[in-house]
Amino acid sequence: MHINQNNNNPKIMSLYIKKRFLRIYPIYWPIGVGMIILYILFPNLSAVNGGRDYSIISSIFLIPSNLPTALSVGWTLHVELLSMRKFYF
Repeated sequence: MHINQNNNNPKIMSLYIKKRFLRIYPIYWPIGVGMIILYILFPNLSAVNGGRDYSIISSIFLIPSNLPTALSVGWTLHVELLSMRKFYF
Protein backbone atom coordinates (compact mmCIF):
# COMPACT_ATOMS: atom_id res chain seq x y z
CA MET A 1 0.00 0.00 0.00
CA HIS A 2 1.24 3.44 -0.86
CA ILE A 3 0.53 6.41 1.37
CA ASN A 4 1.46 9.81 0.09
CA GLN A 5 1.41 12.64 2.60
CA ASN A 6 1.79 15.22 -0.18
CA ASN A 7 -1.37 14.27 -2.04
CA ASN A 8 -2.60 17.88 -1.96
CA ASN A 9 0.28 18.93 -4.19
CA PRO A 10 -0.81 18.48 -7.83
CA LYS A 11 2.78 18.44 -9.13
CA ILE A 12 3.78 15.58 -6.85
CA MET A 13 0.66 13.60 -7.69
CA SER A 14 1.03 14.08 -11.43
CA LEU A 15 4.68 12.97 -11.18
CA TYR A 16 3.62 9.89 -9.19
CA ILE A 17 0.92 8.99 -11.73
CA LYS A 18 3.30 9.54 -14.65
CA LYS A 19 5.96 7.29 -13.08
CA ARG A 20 3.36 4.65 -12.27
CA PHE A 21 2.08 4.73 -15.85
CA LEU A 22 5.61 4.38 -17.25
CA ARG A 23 6.33 1.44 -14.96
CA ILE A 24 3.19 -0.52 -15.78
CA TYR A 25 1.91 0.12 -19.30
CA PRO A 26 5.06 -0.52 -21.37
CA ILE A 27 5.13 -4.03 -19.90
CA TYR A 28 1.38 -4.62 -19.71
CA TRP A 29 0.44 -3.63 -23.27
CA PRO A 30 2.62 -6.09 -25.23
CA ILE A 31 1.65 -8.94 -22.92
CA GLY A 32 -2.05 -8.00 -22.93
CA VAL A 33 -2.16 -7.61 -26.72
CA GLY A 34 -0.24 -10.88 -27.05
CA MET A 35 -2.89 -12.63 -24.96
CA ILE A 36 -5.65 -11.15 -27.12
CA ILE A 37 -3.92 -12.45 -30.25
CA LEU A 38 -3.47 -15.88 -28.68
CA TYR A 39 -7.14 -16.03 -27.66
CA ILE A 40 -8.18 -15.04 -31.19
CA LEU A 41 -5.90 -17.65 -32.81
CA PHE A 42 -6.56 -20.37 -30.21
CA PRO A 43 -9.97 -19.79 -28.57
CA ASN A 44 -9.68 -22.98 -26.50
CA LEU A 45 -6.38 -21.85 -24.97
CA SER A 46 -8.22 -20.84 -21.83
CA ALA A 47 -9.26 -23.51 -19.35
CA VAL A 48 -12.86 -22.30 -19.65
CA ASN A 49 -15.07 -24.44 -21.92
CA GLY A 50 -15.37 -22.89 -25.37
CA GLY A 51 -12.78 -20.22 -24.73
CA ARG A 52 -12.77 -17.17 -22.54
CA ASP A 53 -14.89 -14.04 -22.77
CA TYR A 54 -12.88 -10.84 -22.43
CA SER A 55 -13.11 -7.20 -23.35
CA ILE A 56 -10.59 -5.96 -25.90
CA ILE A 57 -11.15 -2.30 -24.95
CA SER A 58 -10.83 -3.09 -21.27
CA SER A 59 -7.72 -5.15 -21.95
CA ILE A 60 -5.95 -2.38 -23.85
CA PHE A 61 -7.04 0.73 -21.97
CA LEU A 62 -7.80 -0.84 -18.56
CA ILE A 63 -11.28 0.68 -18.54
CA PRO A 64 -13.55 -1.31 -16.23
CA SER A 65 -16.24 -3.37 -17.95
CA ASN A 66 -18.46 -6.34 -17.23
CA LEU A 67 -15.97 -8.63 -18.95
CA PRO A 68 -12.46 -9.33 -17.66
CA THR A 69 -9.26 -8.32 -19.37
CA ALA A 70 -7.42 -10.80 -21.60
CA LEU A 71 -4.60 -10.83 -19.08
CA SER A 72 -6.29 -12.07 -15.91
CA VAL A 73 -4.28 -9.90 -13.51
CA GLY A 74 -5.55 -6.77 -15.28
CA TRP A 75 -8.33 -6.46 -12.70
CA THR A 76 -5.78 -5.27 -10.14
CA LEU A 77 -4.84 -2.40 -12.42
CA HIS A 78 -8.53 -1.54 -12.85
CA VAL A 79 -8.85 -1.24 -9.08
CA GLU A 80 -5.71 0.86 -8.85
CA LEU A 81 -6.86 3.26 -11.56
CA LEU A 82 -10.28 3.60 -9.95
CA SER A 83 -8.75 4.35 -6.56
CA MET A 84 -6.38 6.91 -8.08
CA ARG A 85 -9.30 8.63 -9.76
CA LYS A 86 -11.33 8.61 -6.57
CA PHE A 87 -8.65 9.83 -4.18
CA TYR A 88 -6.53 12.10 -6.35
CA PHE A 89 -8.94 13.72 -8.79
